[in-house]
This record gives sequence, structure tokens and C-alpha cells, in this order.
Amino acid sequence: MRAVARLTPFALAIVLMGASRVGGLAAQESFGPPQAPCQLTQSNSKINNGIQALKTAVEKPDQRATQLAQARKALTDAIVQDGQSGNPAAWYYLGRHAVLAGDAAAADTAFARAASCGANW
Repeated sequence: MRAVARLTPFALAIVLMGASRVGGLAAQESFGPPQAPCQLTQSNSKINNGIQALKTAVEKPDQRATQLAQARKALTDAIVQDGQSGNPAAWYYLGRHAVLAGDAAAADTAFARAASCGANW
């Protein structure tokens, strides 16, 4: 009988903990409606050069480091010098550069910036 008395509060605690987590899991099961893909306009020559450098970095592994450096320079120059800080394409491709360079924090920042200025461009 003592074993049952000791087990009951423990079992009750487990049941209560499990019940509190069910509500959280149910909330995660909802998805938003599908959205149309966004159209990125590359109206800037430096953004186009950055895109081309990223493409070359992927297609030619022997030129990867050089092309990634060129892509970063072209994209950051477009943002800083050409006033493209509101252009989501510049930030999106800068995020793609960060992914290829293995910089997760920079990729997250650039993709968030692209998403935040997407509707304004």
C-alpha cells in the first residue's frame, strides 16, 4: 500500500506535465495558407554581378573562394553605394552567399531583412 501511496503523487505530476504540453503541441499543428512565390527584381548591375558570382561559385568549385568574395563585394556595394538597402533581392542573395560561406547568423539576418522589405520594393 505504501508503494501505491508514493507512486500516486509522482504519477499525478507526470499526468499534469503531459497535459500542459498537449496544448502547446496542438498549437504547432496549424499552418498558414500557401503563398505565391515572391518576384525578386534584379534591376541593379551590382546585384546581377553578385548573382553571377554566386552561380559560378557553385558550378566551379575550384573558383569558389574567389567567386564568393566577389559576390559579397558586389552585393554589399549594391546595398551601401547604390542605395539598394530596400531591395529584397540584394538581401536575399546576400543571404544565399552567407549560406554558401557557412555563416548561419549572417544568413538569418539577411533573409529576415529580405522578408521585411519584400512588399515595399
